[in-house]
Amino acid sequence: MRLCKSMVSTHSAVKMNIIQKEDSALFEPHLLCLQSVHHRFNDALAICAFIVRNWPEPISGKFILKQFEDEFSIAGLIDCLIKAKILKRNEYLESLLEFDDRVEELTAFDIFRAVTIEVDQILLKPTQCRTESKYAARNLMAQQITMRINDFIQEELSQYHLFSLVNMHK
Repeated sequence: MRLCKSMVSTHSAVKMNIIQKEDSALFEPHLLCLQSVHHRFNDALAICAFIVRNWPEPISGKFILKQFEDEFSIAGLIDCLIKAKILKRNEYLESLLEFDDRVEELTAFDIFRAVTIEVDQILLKPTQCRTESKYAARNLMAQQITMRINDFIQEELSQYHLFSLVNMHK
């Protein structure tokens, strides 16, 4: 009788383990996508930080492309930034970020204007942001970008955790 109970509990444990593996396999694509989003945003933050540090020096389009070439496409980055409401899609932006042969250098202002929604308000009306200098305005801009990216990542992570909890209890 004990042997029979032991076999049943072992069988249940093995079955449970198989179910958990199947569930985790279901989550993997979502998790991989989430990790990819996270990496993209980290890269976007690094580039924003680079631009802020070098303001208003011209920045080579080739330099920016080099930061992305091993990880993901510019189009992928644009999609992530649009989802996080950091970017608005428009023709100016798309042509700016294609970096074709005719565009050798972009100024930091060009890039920030492309990747932030309120950049014009921050730069053109610094008093509204309670800042006295362009330096303070650009720091505020960098903070806004960081906050939006972090909020987006946290929202994605919480959705993933809710999704996994619901599926665990099915």
